[in-house]
Amino acid sequence: MAKFKVIAVVTLYAGTIGLNKAQAEPRMHCLQPAEKGKNLYDIVEPISFKVGEVIDIPGVPDKALAQRLEPVGKAAEKLMASTDEPPAGGAPTDGNANTDDTAPEDGATTEGETNGQ
Repeated sequence: MAKFKVIAVVTLYAGTIGLNKAQAEPRMHCLQPAEKGKNLYDIVEPISFKVGEVIDIPGVPDKALAQRLEPVGKAAEKLMASTDEPPAGGAPTDGNANTDDTAPEDGATTEGETNGQ
């Protein structure tokens, strides 16, 4: 588990989360104590967190969630740093990059063109 500070309102819908007693008590109608670990809870109903709250999250948060969190402590910073590497082979691409500078083959259309049909 790694600690993260909420920097934009976050709503979590499922999973396991680490909360302190003050955070868990008002949310207990949405949580169930996890089988493993102290202060760990399974989310059974959506829960939201305000800016400034600190939560423990297992593993690496997905990209959307990571944009709303700030790592707290070395464990979280190390976890986030391990995801900053570009894919093997160079700079990241969006999968739509055209690396061929040649014109399309005869009869082929380019974006915005039609074959007159």
